[in-house]
Amino acid sequence: MWSFDRYQPFFASVSPGFYDPQNIGVEKMLAGVGRNTGNLFFTAAVHKILGYDGFDRYAGFTFGYSFNPDKVQRKYSCIIVSAANWLKPRTDWLGKLADKIEATKLPCVMIGVGAQSGTTENVPTIPSGTLRLMQVVSERSRSISVRDEFSADVLESYGVKNVDITGCPSLLWNAEAGVNVKKRKSTAHNIVIHGSRNAFDRRIFCANKNNQIDLGLTRIARRRQFDYVAQSELPDIYFACNSFPDEDEYKRSMEFMLRLYGANDRPSLEQYLRNHIKVFFTVEEWLAYLKQKDFSVGTRLHGTIGSLLAGTPALLVTHDTRTRGMAKLLSIPHIDMNEIQSVDQLDFQKLYDSLDLEKFNTSYRKYVTNFVTFFKKNGLRYKFS
Repeated sequence: MWSFDRYQPFFASVSPGFYDPQNIGVEKMLAGVGRNTGNLFFTAAVHKILGYDGFDRYAGFTFGYSFNPDKVQRKYSCIIVSAANWLKPRTDWLGKLADKIEATKLPCVMIGVGAQSGTTENVPTIPSGTLRLMQVVSERSRSISVRDEFSADVLESYGVKNVDITGCPSLLWNAEAGVNVKKRKSTAHNIVIHGSRNAFDRRIFCANKNNQIDLGLTRIARRRQFDYVAQSELPDIYFACNSFPDEDEYKRSMEFMLRLYGANDRPSLEQYLRNHIKVFFTVEEWLAYLKQKDFSVGTRLHGTIGSLLAGTPALLVTHDTRTRGMAKLLSIPHIDMNEIQSVDQLDFQKLYDSLDLEKFNTSYRKYVTNFVTFFKKNGLRYKFS
């Protein structure tokens, strides 16, 4: 079951990147990456290191959740599921993926599934479709790769026990070269911010700690003329790409951004948005950008991971089980949101000076070793020594 005469995996995943984006459109690209460009990191890393020989990202990828089981059965040797933080409520669509995998006779390996909750004391309710997918993959593989201890505990509480704690596969993008994050300057001037907000999400204006942090970071970015990297914030992405579906959507976006930034000067705000909001639809472009920065700060896990992959110092503001679990497992430099008394009083230089990057650099070796063990156990062929 786990030994292949030929090795040609099918990837059940979102798109690992848009390398020829002409005439595709912002909303279609965003939908193609699961409405969050951070998904690019783990999806592209899995494709890069587990893709079959002759794989050419420019010639097209093999991926998708809505695949034809018969065609996949005939052409491919196994199914690799590039997973996200699916162990939470409202992910019941995964039952359809379970149906398609069951309709084949192929082995199936899931990589990097995670649980998400406010605290480790609250085990999330997993919808029946999601649970069935976990059970199907559990039966068709030696083990499931999970992001952290909490994710393993959640699956075990539902009876799925053959798991390996590996972390998120995003950092495997540098598996061959390794990582060596260092402070290139004594003073951090060129700072990039990222936050967690979806589309026209008005919950950002609600007075809880999460929203206060994200709203505060957004406004600091404009006040200090820092770049802000958007991942799922649709109105921001419209401005970053200078692309709106129509005039009504431009007006709607502008009104939302005026409220978001607490701004009255429309021309000044629009100038900031067009010059300083960034979005990327390939990992390569994202990393090339981050290599030019001194320091990255924000609540996005993959915004932080991208910076570390680029060799740029980063600080993750942890705010739930997913970010806390990954920060602990991989020694990612972090500060918990509950330690921040006032976002407006954040001293970015002090945060930069306090970073312990060597812990992360050292833990990376163990991270790669854990994934090698997992790949070998499940018969997957990886492209690094």
